[in-house]
Amino acid sequence: SDLRFSEAVVYSLQSNGFLVFIPRFGLRGPVYLREKSGEVLQPASDGSDSVIFGPGSLDRQQHYITVSSSAGTHKYSLFDHFRVRIDLIPSLYHTPVLKFHLTHCSPLRLSDQPEAQATRLDLVKAVSKSSASPSSSSSSSSSSCKPQTEHEEKSHIRQSGLYSLLQQFRTMALSDD
Repeated sequence: SDLRFSEAVVYSLQSNGFLVFIPRFGLRGPVYLREKSGEVLQPASDGSDSVIFGPGSLDRQQHYITVSSSAGTHKYSLFDHFRVRIDLIPSLYHTPVLKFHLTHCSPLRLSDQPEAQATRLDLVKAVSKSSASPSSSSSSSSSSCKPQTEHEEKSHIRQSGLYSLLQQFRTMALSDD
């Protein structure tokens, strides 16, 4: 597994692309769907899985972005999961910059990726632990709220942790605009 490729989650939409969060590394940054020249991201015409920039249009709505090109129409929604390539752009005078690029135009299907399910569960656990208040960390309250089985623990994380995770995505989206 190459470290340059990772799963990313769309957490904010912009006029020329979207912002992604990469839970594997704790990184976030922009993915551009339209270049400064006006060309939009589209699948390569040679039938490979690669993407290129070409003529087309981009339409931003409140919860999704639609990219129309000669290769078809693609919809990018909030909280979609994509595979991105992470590139390091060196500079002689400034600190190096990380750039994120989509590797496919279509989102990942999470049901096909058992390792992604485990990663999301670990992320939710980490978020729920970090969002716990100091008063709830006392031994008496933590022992009474502790689930008994693994199934109950996953259910507890889904109920309290997923909401916390979505709230953190919302906060990150609001702070970047």
